Parts: sequence; structure tokens; C-alpha cells
Amino acid sequence: MIEQEIKFMLTYGQYRQMREQFKREYRDRKELFQINYYYDTPGWQIFTAGNTLRIRRKAGAYRLEYKHHKQIDGDIRTCEELTRRMSEAPYEMTADQLRKMRLPIDFDVCHVGCLTTGRTDFYTDGCVVSLDENHYLGVVDYELEIEGSRRAISAVISRCGIVGEANRHGKYSRFVTAAKDRTI
Repeated sequence: MIEQEIKFMLTYGQYRQMREQFKREYRDRKELFQINYYYDTPGWQIFTAGNTLRIRRKAGAYRLEYKHHKQIDGDIRTCEELTRRMSEAPYEMTADQLRKMRLPIDFDVCHVGCLTTGRTDFYTDGCVVSLDENHYLGVVDYELEIEGSRRAISAVISRCGIVGEANRHGKYSRFVTAAKDRTI
């Protein structure tokens, strides 16, 4: 699956304001809680290649997600995402297990940490507009994520009056930066 999205980091005040505004304007919404279990090598081989390997637990179900071939065109982030159902989030996965799942990873990986997200998804104009409160390694941050076609994303940004610079660092990138800062 090809994913197209744009992300904006928010202050807590911006997050609360947008959440209240969107709740008034959009009736079609869903609130959820998810846990991202991240996997990599001790030397951050997946991260260094610009990729993300995670198992996401949402609504009691586990799904392995491998994001790769990431590109940024203007402010829109595009990547290919491979997904597989899982029964759990194991501590480690061998290269052989990953190959059997048809993932292009030829080395062993282990669990490197978690990021939890309280998310509200709003559905509008052919897009999913997500407001996230993320917790990881003692950090709390807030993010607006808009996923859809380039045209639909632009329409939502324009209609909602969203201004500011798009964020080029996804959740895993911010997690790894925090993890590295803790080990220095």
C-alpha cells in the first residue's frame, strides 16, 4: 500500500484548540488508543536506512508494519507500507522469520521501545485527519497528521486554515532521537 501524508507538530494549546474545533465541525470521528512496538538492530540499521519496522497494537489486534521507500515531495511524505497480521509483539524476530513474512530485511531485529498514541481520527474530504498525543521515553508531543491524496490534503489544509511548517520527522524518527539522547 502507498501512503501519502503531511504532518505538523503542535503545542498542547494548538492540539486542544484543533481538537475542540474539529469535534464541532466533523461528526464522523473515531477515538482510539494504539501502541507502536518498534524493532531495529542495536546499531539502528533500519532507522539509518530511512525505514520503520513496528508492530502496532490497536483495538486488541497486532499488525506488523514495515514502512520503506520513503520520499518527501514538497511537504507530502510518501512511502510504501507492507503489513502482516501478528498474534503478539515478540521481543525479537530473526531474519528467517522476516523473510518468511516476505519482508526485505535480512538481519535479526529486537524490540527497541514503545510509543503510545491517543488518537482522534476525523474523516473529511477523502482524508483521515488525525490528532495525536504521543508518549515515549518520558516525552509527550502532539501532532496533526493528514492522510489522503495530494489534492485532498491541500483542500483540508486550506479549508482548516492550517499554517506552519510541515514536520519532516515521523514518530519513529522522534523516538530514535530521544533514545539516542538518553544514551549520550
